[in-house]
Amino acid sequence: MRRRLYVQTAALGIVGSSVLPQVAQGQPQEISAGETITETIDNVDDQDEFELLVNQGDVVEINFEKGLRNLTELSADAPSDVNSSSIYLGGYNSAGEERLTGRTTIEETGTLDITVGTVDSETTGQEYRFVVNGTLQEENGTLPVSISPTSVTANTATDVTISVLNEAGDPVEGATVEISDLNLSATTDATGEATLTVDTDNPADYEVVAAAEGYTNATTTLTVKAGTTGDHESGVSQELFDADDQDGDDVLSRDETRGVVEQFIRTGEIDGVPIARDDVRSLVKYLIRQ
Repeated sequence: MRRRLYVQTAALGIVGSSVLPQVAQGQPQEISAGETITETIDNVDDQDEFELLVNQGDVVEINFEKGLRNLTELSADAPSDVNSSSIYLGGYNSAGEERLTGRTTIEETGTLDITVGTVDSETTGQEYRFVVNGTLQEENGTLPVSISPTSVTANTATDVTISVLNEAGDPVEGATVEISDLNLSATTDATGEATLTVDTDNPADYEVVAAAEGYTNATTTLTVKAGTTGDHESGVSQELFDADDQDGDDVLSRDETRGVVEQFIRTGEIDGVPIARDDVRSLVKYLIRQ
């Protein structure tokens, strides 16, 4: 299915549109990005066809030149499995200016099919030219993705850091990370990291997806464990309190609490037990009260 998305918008003041003649032609001419194509309209029924290989995520721009105010038109259909995405060039806007540049993002790998024709006999014999530029790119491989911590406790708001790198180990900025089952998403920064605050009462394994233009999506799993906040009088779970109370005397020392803070900053967990920001606050307050 071809998706036709005309680049003219109401803001451009486009008035009316024309339809290129549907005349059977031979095989489309294969072209390359950056190649300037120069041809001539032979007659009113002439329809020149071209094709360019494109990949999902490419951003293509077509620059179209033709005789002033002649009715030569260019239509470029991009591959898509959702309706259609196209560039239509050659019409006039409300200021009487021709629309001769168009841009679109490719949604599916395939061919960009370009057709040039006219509906005006006076255009016969006139020359036109166009060139396709843009961020044409190959797939860059997968996105190694990691999360910290890898597990959290239900009913406890916890910050989870997602790191997205390319296969060379370099951070990928602008990648989208998402836990769709929890309606959470964010975009990675220049370090390739994004933070999601997870707070759910449903223990389960949740899929974390990382996506970026030119890469194959990557996934990892976040585990939400069952747990009851407030089992201990400190305001945290008994499991976390026991992990912090390393000497087992049921009394928190300054060093033990400092250890919780340091572990929270570094890893978000202690001895495999997730630590949330609220847990740190609760343990510090409990230490003061003792």
